[in-house]
Amino acid sequence: MVQRSGGFDANVMGLTRDEADLACRRLQSRGTQCFMVGTEE
Repeated sequence: MVQRSGGFDANVMGLTRDEADLACRRLQSRGTQCFMVGTEE
């Protein structure tokens, strides 16, 4: 987690693609920017 001028940047690792998608959708529904990065396995 890194503090930025408008809030924080957080990286979460160890989630499956489906878990990460769900987490991002929940954050986005609350007005928080979220995107997934990683490798396809």
